[in-house]
Amino acid sequence: MSTYGALGEAEERIEPGVYRVSFGAFSLKECWRVAGPWLFPIMLVCKLLSAKGPYVWLPASQAIQRCAAEELSAEALAHLMPAAEELRLLGFSAGAFSRMVKVLDSTTKESAAYMSLHDDGTRLAEAVYVRSVARQGSREVEKRTIALTTLFLTEDMEAVVVTNSKQAFVSTECVAALHVMAGGPRELCSRLDEALARYGGHAKRIGTLAEAQQASERFEDARFLRLIRHGVYQKVGEEEARSVLDAAEQRAAGRC
Repeated sequence: MSTYGALGEAEERIEPGVYRVSFGAFSLKECWRVAGPWLFPIMLVCKLLSAKGPYVWLPASQAIQRCAAEELSAEALAHLMPAAEELRLLGFSAGAFSRMVKVLDSTTKESAAYMSLHDDGTRLAEAVYVRSVARQGSREVEKRTIALTTLFLTEDMEAVVVTNSKQAFVSTECVAALHVMAGGPRELCSRLDEALARYGGHAKRIGTLAEAQQASERFEDARFLRLIRHGVYQKVGEEEARSVLDAAEQRAAGRC
């Protein structure tokens, strides 16, 4: 099936529910790209043991809610606004915020994002803020990250992506080219312009920001659909799903 066909059918074909990452389905290339040279041996052991990773709700579009800036926490907004302001200076005038409303991973405390569309209607940029926790011995340490991603769609409806996060794309499904590099919005946008030039300047015009958000949701759901087919994401049973959802609701209530 073409990516275009998957984009049109992904949300309808993904059975809504709780899924879990299975490292056993990762390719060696994906293990290396996500983990890097230092953590690759650990990732390889996880693959060989078919270890399980975080829980997620799929379709991903159902786990995210568009919102106004004032609906975000002050901390999330403080982390996202610098990227949003720099993107506006780079020609990404139209932008909107969103937040994750189905947070099933117990290590993730908060996740929010800012998506923007370039004035030419072809290039997308997104900044994703995540506040998470990790254990260091007996202590629980909070971590805050901002992942930046810029992309354009080819005429075949595949994405050319530049990101500063190795974890942003667990798999390269539906991705024509993936460039991972350090830097902020200006550096990533410059690299994306170089990639666009290699495609002869031909990128699919997305249109309005609302259309861009819809296209992004369909693209993500198409990617997850293929990952489900490959076994990277596996739907859990009803009892396990209910336990995960109940725990997520309790954590959310505790943050209110």
